Order: sequence, then structure tokens, then C-alpha cells
Amino acid sequence: MTFRLPEPPAIDLMEIRRAAGGHSSRLRRSDALRRLAASDFPDRHRDLDEILGNEENPVGLRSLAAVLLARQTDGHALPILARHANHATPDLLDHIVRAIGQIGDESALTLLDRLQAIAPAWIGKQAAFSAALIAYRHRLDGRTIELPPDFRIQALPGESRMPVAIDAPDERNLAASLAAAADEPYGIAYDARHAIHLAFERDSWTILLNRECFVPDVLSQLPTRKALLGTVMERVTADPEYAVALLVLSTPMGDGRSSRLHLHDVDGVLLYTGTAIAEPPQLRFSLNSIPRSMAIPLGMEGRLGEDGLHLDRVHTAPISGRKRRVRRATIDS
Repeated sequence: MTFRLPEPPAIDLMEIRRAAGGHSSRLRRSDALRRLAASDFPDRHRDLDEILGNEENPVGLRSLAAVLLARQTDGHALPILARHANHATPDLLDHIVRAIGQIGDESALTLLDRLQAIAPAWIGKQAAFSAALIAYRHRLDGRTIELPPDFRIQALPGESRMPVAIDAPDERNLAASLAAAADEPYGIAYDARHAIHLAFERDSWTILLNRECFVPDVLSQLPTRKALLGTVMERVTADPEYAVALLVLSTPMGDGRSSRLHLHDVDGVLLYTGTAIAEPPQLRFSLNSIPRSMAIPLGMEGRLGEDGLHLDRVHTAPISGRKRRVRRATIDS
């Protein structure tokens, strides 16, 4: 005989709102808040606004409200986040600034500039990176991410190189990657057809690029303008879920045919860099990990063209004892 667990009872929207506000115990507040944010309730942004601004709420719950506001597409989120940024505590402000970087436009840059000047140093760095993300996403002048003058790229030692398996993600991995990418929006319209899956010893990546990367006119202009090209989604052995691990950016090098690729974690820490050179009708690129970083050691060569992303070779090196740098947006309260 097969036994099936009963389905959980349906909870109506009013009860979800009551639980999110702390007036019902039928759901954890964080779970109720997620359900509310994902609902079709037209004034859900008002509830998120109220929870974010209520100083009696736990910081974790208020931070979750900021994260969930960034997922809203009704145009209300940015003004709410900007208003609360003016009087938030540092722990809360970190999540607000990150959310503004995900969805902000040119109107948010003045606020982020002010926070760089008056907030604690670690918030200032996040504000600078959020401002850069806005500039790269909207291709605004200035705010170019520069490498330190003494920066050096270090290739993987030949004797320690191990090949990395390259293939297309299976249906389940692709769906999980796209769902996680939607939960951490960066204004990128992904092209799932050209996703690439990399299998490391303990972790796996799904590379998701902006669909603009595969449009011939846009592709030909990449060496001459900065851009937010996509994300790398990562799933580590201890966690079955994917999360945004890396943001892929491109900065022109000034010669009209080459650009610098730089991959940062969501805190803005540079972990990989390389170059892309125009060889019409495609771009040829190479990437290497930053020396002494806590990222997976990596060397990569490939091509980007109208027909997709092609990785010719990817190598890694032993990573025993290294700490992971993935920062996840999941917050519980």
C-alpha cells in the first residue's frame, strides 16, 4: 500500500499578509513574505515597504523585504529602496544598496555616490560596485571598473592543470539556474539556448549570457562599449540550489577591437579577468583566476559568436582547503 502525505491546507492572501506582518502564526514570517512578494496582490509593494521600514522587525526580515522588492517589476521598488537607504542601519543598508544595484537606473547614482562618502567603508565599496553595475547595464559614461596599477594575471601551472567537463546543462539544471537568476535580477534577458554547464570536482556552474551577446550588431560593438554580459550560476555540493556566483562585465581597452573581461562576485570582489579580441564575425577570449583569490582556480579559452558561446578548453587545479565565496541572497528570519 502506498501512503501519501496530505496536501498542506490552502492559505488565502489575507492570511498570508497577516502572517507576513506578524499577526498570524500559520506561516513563518519569512515564508509568508516570500509568498506575498510572489503573489499577484497589486499593493504587495506597500506591505514590503511597511515591513522594511518597521524598526521593530528583525533586521533579517527587513533585509528580506529589500531583496524581495528588487524582484518586483511594477516600478515601485526603486523609490522605496532609495527612501529607506537614507536611515537604514549598516546591516540593512548592505542589502538595500545591493538591491539598488540590481534594479537601479541613472536616477539612483546620486544616492549611491553620497553613500560612498558617508557610509562605513564596506558599504561604500558595495555602493561603488552597485553604481558601476548600473553604469555597465545602461552603458552610461564614466564609472569604469579599473584594475589596480600593479595587477598581474597568473596562468595555472601546467603540471597542476585538470580539464573541466563542458556540456549543455540538462533540463533540470537549466531550469534551476534560470529560476535562481530570476530571484537575483540584474536586468539581464538571458538566452537559455546558449547556456554552458561546467562540472568541477565538487561544484558545477551554469554560464548564462545576455541574449544581446548573440546579436551580430551588438556583438560587433562589444569591444567599444562597456557591458554587463551575464552571470555564472553556481551550485556547491553542500547546497542543491543554484545562486549567482559571478557577474560577467566587459570594459573596452580603447583600441576599438579588444576589451577586458572581468568577473566579480556579488560583493564586487574581482575573481577572474582576461581579454576578448574581435576576430569577425566572433570574439575570441581567455580568462584566468586572480592570484591568491579564494575562487576556484580557472583557465579558460573560447569564442563568442552569433551561433553561441563555445569553450575550447577549460582547466582547473586542486582546490582542497579553499573556502567558497558565493554569497546567497536567501535570508531567513
